[in-house]
Amino acid sequence: MTSGSLDQRLAKWFDTSVYSNGTDFSYGTDSRTEPNIRNDGVKNFDFAFFKNTKFGPDERLGAEFRAEFFNGFNTPQFNPPDTNCCGGTSFGRVSSTYNLPRLIQFALRFTF
Repeated sequence: MTSGSLDQRLAKWFDTSVYSNGTDFSYGTDSRTEPNIRNDGVKNFDFAFFKNTKFGPDERLGAEFRAEFFNGFNTPQFNPPDTNCCGGTSFGRVSSTYNLPRLIQFALRFTF
């Protein structure tokens, strides 16, 4: 991964100047897959809070409150960089995320 600000790193995830298109009907010098180009790691934190309450005669009635947080710290997880070297301007660029932004949901369940 290159250094710099976040926008600079997303625009150039790896050094694209060391790659070039091969000539027609010939083999290149690089492997078919590139093991040194990695995706951004998973940084997802999901957590939930539950509160159970019993009440009524003989505590036969109950209520459960839930608060669930998905991607609680709202951390983006980026898609892999574009590795298509055939003349595109997006080669080496990370252009989107594939996780959702923070999602919070509440639920209330009544049991009898």
